[in-house]
Amino acid sequence: MPGCPLEFCFLADWFFQRVGIRDRVELTYVTPLDGAFTKPVAAKALAGLLEEKGVALVTEFIRARWTDLQGA
Repeated sequence: MPGCPLEFCFLADWFFQRVGIRDRVELTYVTPLDGAFTKPVAAKALAGLLEEKGVALVTEFIRARWTDLQGA
């Protein structure tokens, strides 16, 4: 899986810190995979990075049906 969503999450964290509102913003990284980092070396080295930044992690997320979003 490309790192772009993860990179966006870190950029959002940086931006909200820079403008002084990070404490009022809740960030959650959601992935259909079993972890945020797909390569074993990266997973081991960066395991606590999301937690350090206060970003929640939701793994193995699968959206059952697109129609579930209608009316939301």
